[in-house]
Parts: sequence; C-alpha cells; structure tokens
Amino acid sequence: MTRRDRELLNKQFGRVTPAPRNGVLILAVLGVFLAGMAVGGSFSAHEDKSVPLSPKISMLSSVSLH
Repeated sequence: MTRRDRELLNKQFGRVTPAPRNGVLILAVLGVFLAGMAVGGSFSAHEDKSVPLSPKISMLSSVSLH
C-alpha cells in the first residue's frame, strides 16, 4: 500500500463517525423495546381473545401416532 493509498483511505474513513460510547446505543435500543412493549400491552389489554386449551388437548389426544 502506497502513501497515496493511505491518504485516500484516511480521507474516506475520516467521514465515518465512531459508535456511541458508554452504552448509549444499548440504552436507546432498550428504551425503544420497552416503549413497544408498553404500546403493545395497551392494545392487547382491550381485546380478550383467549382460547381455552382443553378442546385442543382433547383433539390432540384423539390423534393416533401409529
């Protein structure tokens, strides 16, 4: 690699900023995740579409695996 190549590489990588330090990125991702969980929980709290498991279990027990 020549001196000219190094200068060009330094010029190209000079625009790249380093990743945030001190866990800023981790805290941001965690905050977005928790906010999504809160919003999703508030939407699902209004609808109760639970299906009892007993019909599914009885249906599975009637199926023969032989």
